[in-house]
Amino acid sequence: MGKGGEYKMSVEILMSCMYQNDFSIVKKSNIQSDAIIVNQTNIDKVEIKEYDFGIVKMISTTERGLSKSRNMALKNSTADFCVICDDDEVLTDNYVEMVEEAYNQTNADVIVFNIKSMNINFRPQEKFFEKITKINKYKSYSSVHVTFRRKIVNDNALSFNSYFGSGSGFYSMAEDSLFFDDLHKCTDKIYTYPGIIAELYSKDSTWFKGFNKKYFYDTGAFLYAWKPKMVHLLKWYYVIRLFKKTELSVPEITKQLNRGIKGYKNKEIYKE
Repeated sequence: MGKGGEYKMSVEILMSCMYQNDFSIVKKSNIQSDAIIVNQTNIDKVEIKEYDFGIVKMISTTERGLSKSRNMALKNSTADFCVICDDDEVLTDNYVEMVEEAYNQTNADVIVFNIKSMNINFRPQEKFFEKITKINKYKSYSSVHVTFRRKIVNDNALSFNSYFGSGSGFYSMAEDSLFFDDLHKCTDKIYTYPGIIAELYSKDSTWFKGFNKKYFYDTGAFLYAWKPKMVHLLKWYYVIRLFKKTELSVPEITKQLNRGIKGYKNKEIYKE
């Protein structure tokens, strides 16, 4: 409760990480609110630690896959507003107040914040949002930008597609795009906000190995999961945009996209 008995909206970090042996990531990531930390490791256990700012629950699990990790955090969340986070982020000191202020100003269901890239050689700095703007229904953002009102996710039973994302064993990317598209289907109250919510210290990608055959196969799978009725039109966007960035020929790119489309229909992994 806030002052005078008023209800104070709660903010919770939903973090995915791996092989943590203790709670040191709380300080490393500058977490200053309640948090659910899903730690993919070699044991299954749940630990809870109280801080001056709130309660942190660490769920250690032998389950693998980024989407499954995100879903486990969603399932365990109890807050009004959720902030998706990875272990290579350092949250800004005022992120709790920023999230509260942003939702009070907009009455949004989803807000996308700025992220400051600290390793621009690996991940170039994206253009900062300079004002509050409603997001086009065809636009999506990577998870590290995303916050949402938990009620909109719960009421619509939303989750990350576990066939997609790092560690899924199927298709190595685009889980965040599919989740964001599901948010668009549930609400039109989705906005950008000019505040910087975190610094991002990007590391080598666990899945991107260049525009190779598997990249286009996985892209075909994503396109079918995203827009099955438009997939054979949308695939040409990737052919046209990327054919100069790969050693693959246009027929080979198209072949792998088509293989991925068929592969997702049958839930088949990439094979040479």
